[in-house]
Amino acid sequence: MHFCEETPSELKFIPKLSHTIIDKIKQLPLDEAQIHGVKLSLGEALSNAIRHGNKLNPDLAVRVKVEAGSRSLTIWVADQGKGFNFRNAPDPTKPDKLHKLSGRGIFLIRKHMDKVTFLERGRKIKMVKLFKKGEGK
Repeated sequence: MHFCEETPSELKFIPKLSHTIIDKIKQLPLDEAQIHGVKLSLGEALSNAIRHGNKLNPDLAVRVKVEAGSRSLTIWVADQGKGFNFRNAPDPTKPDKLHKLSGRGIFLIRKHMDKVTFLERGRKIKMVKLFKKGEGK
C-alpha cells in the first residue's frame, strides 16, 4: 500500500483526512488499540503541522504519505513552515507542565508509535507502527 494526501492548513480538514487514511489502513494487521494509536498520532501530527508549522495559513499545504510493507506502516506528515528544534520540545510530564492544556502532541505520538523521526529541520515527521510478529501480509 502506498498513497499520498494533501490538505490546506485549516484545522477543519483534519477529521476528514484522518478518516480517509484510517479507512485505508484498516485492512492492515493492526488491532483496534493500534489503529486508535495511529489515528491519535496522525491527528496530533496534522494539528502540529497546521498550527505550528504552517501557522494556520490556508495557502500552505500539509502533505501526508502512507506506506505499508510486510512488517510495518509508515506515515510521513510534512508542512511548509520554518521547522523547529524537536530536541527542545518540552516534556509534558514535568510537574510545571502538567496543568497546561496543550503541548502533549509529540509525547503522545512517541507513546503510540514504535519509531518517530523528525526530518527537514522539524518540518517533517516520520512515524512507524510495527506489525506484531507473524501478522504481516
